[in-house]
Amino acid sequence: MLSDPRARRLLCTTVILLLFLAGCNAANITAPENTAIAIRPAIHRFDLSARQGLRDFANDFAVGRGGADTGIAVVPGERVEIFASGSASIGPGGGRWGPQGDAGCRQEKMPQPDLPCYAVVYSVGMAGQAGVVGAHASFIATTSGNIFLGVNSPDLARDSGSFHMTVVTIPPGELEGIWAAPSANFAVQGTELTLSALAFAQGIPIEGVQFTATMAGQAPTTICDVAVSSGNRYICHWNLARLGTRFQNGPVTFGFRVYGRANKAVVNPDGVRSGIVRYVETQPNDIYAGYAATGLGRLTSYTKVTARWTVPEVHCSPGETSDSAIWVGMTGISDRSKLAQIATESGCNSGVPVYDAGWEMFPAPAVILSNTVNPGDIVTATVSFVNGRFHLSMDDPGEGWHFTTTQPDVPADTAIAECITEAPTFTNEATNQSYVARLSNFGQVSIFCQINANHPIGDGPQNILYQMVSNGVTKATTSNLDQTGAVFTVRWHHG
Repeated sequence: MLSDPRARRLLCTTVILLLFLAGCNAANITAPENTAIAIRPAIHRFDLSARQGLRDFANDFAVGRGGADTGIAVVPGERVEIFASGSASIGPGGGRWGPQGDAGCRQEKMPQPDLPCYAVVYSVGMAGQAGVVGAHASFIATTSGNIFLGVNSPDLARDSGSFHMTVVTIPPGELEGIWAAPSANFAVQGTELTLSALAFAQGIPIEGVQFTATMAGQAPTTICDVAVSSGNRYICHWNLARLGTRFQNGPVTFGFRVYGRANKAVVNPDGVRSGIVRYVETQPNDIYAGYAATGLGRLTSYTKVTARWTVPEVHCSPGETSDSAIWVGMTGISDRSKLAQIATESGCNSGVPVYDAGWEMFPAPAVILSNTVNPGDIVTATVSFVNGRFHLSMDDPGEGWHFTTTQPDVPADTAIAECITEAPTFTNEATNQSYVARLSNFGQVSIFCQINANHPIGDGPQNILYQMVSNGVTKATTSNLDQTGAVFTVRWHHG
């Protein structure tokens, strides 16, 4: 008598395999890589070729590795969750279809005529009843056998591409979960973050999902304990500024724990997710678009900020007078702070494009350089602070010049480091009144910005993102930082 469930499952697998081999040419079968029947929950991820049919009567199991016989075995009572994503070129004319296929199409020429054309389909065992996976299928296995997957397409040889598959199996009395968000190696910014996981159980109630975050040098901290789900999805909205303390930009690792009745729980069933989180507050500003690095709620001090950009070409209307500037600089948090900055300008003077460079220790007047600047020049500008003095420099290799100046100041004026695109402010000499220039149409500019010892500006410890909005009119927009945290784009919208 077979009292060991493992032995019973092995016997079922053996019988199925013998029955299958009796009707097929074993020489043409590629053995699946994962043939063991799970006695614990399991997660399987692989790609399904769009050329893989569900029924492999041609004995061509080498086609579409991971398709057809997946090698994922199930037994009666086991819960199965299948997810498919992506798109592939399938059907007449090579149209692109998602895993749901054409829901309005059912044709006799399809291998599975009662199921949607071009959909991802499944069966348990080669001769089992076919069902549609689409984006998601869920069922309780009623027979023992391997899971088969394929595409409901009549001419597989013409298909191309693949679908991303996730198959989750949960034996009775077990819990399991998979990540929904974020993805692995994420880089996100903002003032809050949404995490989510799909949790499953078979024969045991789920009581909740607990999400954790681990920062450098710290133990895991619970950030959400979610008891209510939307379907199988448990969602955590993490406020990055809880209890008045803002998250410090940097690496973080997320995990989750699914727990149920009778102290049943599974910790990090789908592993952890590691990446970068950047606390970035978005602020509208009349004249600025770009990023500032600062310590929100605590004193910070920078030693250097440097940036590289390509001088943008401006598009001037007839008779237009306007201006735009791109600069790097440092300043303090006091109203009396000086702003040390060095910039290039791309503007229009009575409809004629004008390009130059200059520096400023605001509120002192700007100093325009005599050096030649042309659109397309790649310039590097740096503002550093050493021993009570600012050093402002710029290099324009295309025009063959280097400029530097040294100006005295105080350490308090190093609390904020910035890389900015600006609508410059001028003073009317006749009236002594200040006014903001019309913003020249510079198209878009990509800025590479670093602080201190070549760290990305996204290292903060926190950041401010400026969007240029004046009287409800969007003048220029700033993109999110890239994966490295050093590059962003500013796009012109309105003068």
